[in-house]
Amino acid sequence: MNSELEQLYEDYLDKVDYLERNRKLGEGIFGLKGGPADNPCHDRFAQDLNGFLTRFSESGPETEDVLDVLRKIYFAPKQHVDLRAAYWMLLAVQGMTLGLIDLLPQERAGELLKRYCKEYPRWERLPVQQKVIAALKKKGAK
Repeated sequence: MNSELEQLYEDYLDKVDYLERNRKLGEGIFGLKGGPADNPCHDRFAQDLNGFLTRFSESGPETEDVLDVLRKIYFAPKQHVDLRAAYWMLLAVQGMTLGLIDLLPQERAGELLKRYCKEYPRWERLPVQQKVIAALKKKGAK
């Protein structure tokens, strides 16, 4: 796994965990501003991840490296359901991976699709996840 990606996720999750543990009473409740969900660390994470993915895809990565990156991004949310402020961002950034799917061979895209669909049942899927599934299906059907 790419250490830069691992560090990016670790730093982000540590920051969100810190914000959750140090939340002030009443912060962010009832839809009010403030709290961990409004922290700029979420936007910063998305920007940093986008930069990483751009550099990664331009580097001409091997298939296994692409799979490692996609697995990290696709399955990280399931490992951090307890960090609600991070969970939704971890799901949202999956949409940034659509270009990487094109770098996969057909059979590997099909394998990843099966695991993805198992991890995210139809009734749980967000629109971004439906896009990921459509891209994996398209690549796996060629």
